Amino acid sequence: MLKKKVLEFINNPYDLKVNLDLGYLYEQCNQFASAISHYMRGAEYGLDSNDDNKDILISECLFRASEVFNKLGSRINSKKALVLHAISNTPELPQLYFSLSKIQEELGDWNECNTSCSIGLSLLDNHRVFIYDPKTYNSLENELRYQKIISDYHLGRLDKVKLDFEILKRKPDLDSWIDKAIDNSLQIVGKPVLYKQIGYNDILSSKEIFKDNKFISYSQCLQDIFVSSIVGLKGTYLEIGSGDPFLNNNTYLLERDYNWKGVSVDNDVSMVNKFNSSRVNKAIAADARNIDYDLLLTVSDLGKDIDYLQIDCEPPEVTLEVLYKIPFDKYKFSIITFEHDAYRSPSTRELSRKYLKEKGYELLISDISFNNKDSFEDWWVHSETIYKHINRKDLDKIRQTNKEVKNILDIFL
Repeated sequence: MLKKKVLEFINNPYDLKVNLDLGYLYEQCNQFASAISHYMRGAEYGLDSNDDNKDILISECLFRASEVFNKLGSRINSKKALVLHAISNTPELPQLYFSLSKIQEELGDWNECNTSCSIGLSLLDNHRVFIYDPKTYNSLENELRYQKIISDYHLGRLDKVKLDFEILKRKPDLDSWIDKAIDNSLQIVGKPVLYKQIGYNDILSSKEIFKDNKFISYSQCLQDIFVSSIVGLKGTYLEIGSGDPFLNNNTYLLERDYNWKGVSVDNDVSMVNKFNSSRVNKAIAADARNIDYDLLLTVSDLGKDIDYLQIDCEPPEVTLEVLYKIPFDKYKFSIITFEHDAYRSPSTRELSRKYLKEKGYELLISDISFNNKDSFEDWWVHSETIYKHINRKDLDKIRQTNKEVKNILDIFL
């Protein structure tokens, strides 16, 4: 095979695919210098190629050259430069962001690693299999999710890590090495808490939803438990900024276990397609700032008194714009979770609080966070409709938990 490819190279020394194939054969023979040489020739001369897939092939050449340096165990800056070059050539390919995240892991750049994983996950629908790295869509998704959890761990998000490991482990298509790695990791960080009769001073322990005395949240910060513990079964919701239909999603548990009815909004078409192919309630793909919410809620037939409103967009200034678009004069929401990201935009928090108080809402729990310092969300209740779900005495007990509380687990446990 090597002899055949060398002859092809002699006849076509500037051919992109020929150089890629020959580079891979040299790589398999541990002739790493020759492999890198042909990968770089492919990337350079491929610019003049007439191949319809030349951009993908050029990025594969750069990716494979980076992998050779990885096998050599050296030149991490060269590895990173090659992957970044590939990303600049094909910024839509999610596998390149996974490769970049592994390099950032090696460098200890955990914030950058986390960001690369998030970008890769958002681009999964653009996955194109490389010839010499035939990673499937599902394998890539699982590896990106696992890598993101690892970076969360190094960023100090321990309780989130436990829950996300547990959720990822439930996926039926999980590669065996990830399944084993999760088990080993849970031995170190501990298993997630099984929330037993969650409530404030046990006031909600009689709720039907806690009859099995155990709970796993799908939300980023236990929002689904907070909402369901107060409202219970068969509620209604408007979810703005739904994201993934399962991971870090505030309405999946409500829909799956408690038969809630609702509608979701997100501007990521790939996430909305995933949502609508796997969830009962539907999502729409749109810029949340350009929606007629009166029309949307009328068509969705959720009534005038809706149990839960989530607003979680990026950046926080957009979240505030969306808040101003909600027709509070026609609709009341018993519970609102509003992501203000005060650690990034203090003004969004202050403006949203002023506005919601004017609309008749009470700030029940403020400045939710994982770590006692990065405040990102407020939880509100309507001063009238909330009492359909909980009496004043029990709500008073919840209010008492709002003093100096930051960490979400300090509230619940």
